[in-house]
Order: sequence, then C-alpha cells, then structure tokens
Amino acid sequence: RIVVLPPSVVLPPSEPDGDFDDSGFWDLADLNLVLFNWQQSETNLPQEWINQRPVTVDLDSLNLVLFNWQQPAQLLSAVPEPSAIGTLVAGILSLLCWPKRHI
Repeated sequence: RIVVLPPSVVLPPSEPDGDFDDSGFWDLADLNLVLFNWQQSETNLPQEWINQRPVTVDLDSLNLVLFNWQQPAQLLSAVPEPSAIGTLVAGILSLLCWPKRHI
C-alpha cells in the first residue's frame, strides 16, 4: 500500500536513526557489539551500546547491522522530494508524447 503525502508532511524514519555505538555508521564496531553480546539482556549490555538497546540481543539486532552495513546512521524519509516527483512526471509525459515511427 502506497500513501502519497503533501511535500510539507515530514515522516519519522521507519528504521532507527542511529547506529548502536553512535559512531555515525553501521560498521564493525556495531557488529562486534551484537556478536560479543549475543543473547544478552538489556541490563547486561556494555556502556558502548548507546542506541536501540534491545530487550535481548538476537537476530533482529544482527539484521539491523547487516542490512545497514556501511550506511550513514541517519536514514532518509521514504517520501520523495517534490523535485523528484516533477522529474518523474516530466519523464512520463515525454514518453507519452514521443512520436511513434510507423514502418
């Protein structure tokens, strides 16, 4: 299901907006936090684990690191910029108006 919102509407990120150790990237330090604390509860996590402290370190924590590997911690909103929508509309109109060759 796709919901189209006006350009003035700002949605929060659908995923967490920071990595586990708050370094700015999902990287080896985040992976090590997950692996070295596998199946640990939130109360046993080290102080280096700053963001998104899970109830239990499990597959969800590992997937967050792997699926966001080497990406910046701040995620972009899923709503496209108005200029992107304009470009898309211009592209579609140009394809519809392109003269067809009859052979």
